[in-house]
Amino acid sequence: MNSVRLLAIAFFLVYATTGASSPNLSIYLEQLGADYARISAILATHAIVLMIFSYLWGRVSDHLRRRKPLVVGGLFGMSLSFGLMAIIPSDGFAWAVKLFDAVMMAAYATTSLAFLGDLLADSETRGQQMGTYRGLGSVSFALGAFAAGPIVDAFGIRPIYALGAGLLFIAGLVALMVHEPPLATPAPTQTASAPERLPIIFLIGVTLWACAFSAAYSMWPNYLTSLGYPKSTANWLWGLTAIAELPFMNLVGLLADHIGRTPVLVMGGVGMGFVLMGYLVFSRWIIGLMGVQLFRSFAYSSFTATSMIYATETGTARTRAGTVGIYNMAMSLGQVVGLAVGGQIVQRSSFQTLFWISTAIFMSSGLIFSLLRWRQPDEQPLGSAQAGR
Repeated sequence: MNSVRLLAIAFFLVYATTGASSPNLSIYLEQLGADYARISAILATHAIVLMIFSYLWGRVSDHLRRRKPLVVGGLFGMSLSFGLMAIIPSDGFAWAVKLFDAVMMAAYATTSLAFLGDLLADSETRGQQMGTYRGLGSVSFALGAFAAGPIVDAFGIRPIYALGAGLLFIAGLVALMVHEPPLATPAPTQTASAPERLPIIFLIGVTLWACAFSAAYSMWPNYLTSLGYPKSTANWLWGLTAIAELPFMNLVGLLADHIGRTPVLVMGGVGMGFVLMGYLVFSRWIIGLMGVQLFRSFAYSSFTATSMIYATETGTARTRAGTVGIYNMAMSLGQVVGLAVGGQIVQRSSFQTLFWISTAIFMSSGLIFSLLRWRQPDEQPLGSAQAGR
């Protein structure tokens, strides 16, 4: 459990850095000389490289039968990329650094999740623990976003990347203290019953969910400003929503442990569809918007925490990182498509059209998740991949 806590501390620092830097990334790239088309290209290629290397690093980790070197190396590599972002002179250099950052981020994200799955494989409450772990990330993201605002106003964006480099370096030092036990050899009864690969329908559902989310929320701040809200509205609403995700992540992890993974995944798909419908109905009143955002915390948590749990429970300790890499690839593919089409739909039609299309995609993901085998968690051997199938 000490290793889980250390991974959680590193995760907290990573998400705090992400929360501080990501809201200002497009503005920073514009300040460095990039136009909107070039900004889109930088973000899209970053997502594509992240998708490819998520799979590759997973395979490398399983081949080496090690997690810690890639977790630590990824964190120190991300620290270097943030340090470079603090001093780069132009958007051309920023593009190269962001591609390097994607490679390092894939190494950390894929192997740290597989590492967590290894450590919690024999825990009867692994769903709840993983939900709490992910909830800490949401809180730290919000804290990072809130803290960065005054710094950016007073000193500009570059100091955010310098501070982020320091936080990521500390995260790497924390990860160095994690004890990595030898990867367990699964018992014959487990290998016989545990599927070695993620079901195709699960990966399709994940891709659709990520596509709908990226398409809708890439345009959500613009939608709010079109309704007359100040530009800062999206920032503080997103921060408050992220803070609310901590108890909800814990709750959905608990639900996943008690009723199974599949029904909670369905809640995550269908629930997000209702969130977008709520925007269309209630967004003209701030109190209604806050209510929709509170429900969004639950729906988002239902998918995010449970899909992470599901991915880490598939296969065995020998194949877990590769499985997580495939899961991250599905997420990245959906994000790339969503980012590519969201703005185009608004440009050619309207925000309402985008939200209705995204609602249909969210609902479709929930329907697809419902096709997974419904099974109670207590019917599976610990450490196997049966949960929610």
